[in-house]
Amino acid sequence: MSKSTSQRFVRAGEDAGRNVQKAAGRIAAEAEDLAEDVARRSRKVAAKVRKQVKKHPTTAGVIAGVAVALIGLGVVRRIGRA
Repeated sequence: MSKSTSQRFVRAGEDAGRNVQKAAGRIAAEAEDLAEDVARRSRKVAAKVRKQVKKHPTTAGVIAGVAVALIGLGVVRRIGRA
């Protein structure tokens, strides 16, 4: 392999490394933006849930009971398969 060919490979490798670093930086920034968006939305949902629970405590209790029953059913079914 000639010297110029090996230099081209080295430069190509360096370029690839820089491109990967740039892409990783962009991915990290996008992930941070996504996390902030999810946090903001979940705060809004939590506020709405609190408001509805205050308005309809009995309904909220029934929903919570059903959720616990479904989780229990799932656990029993999973244990039955094991």
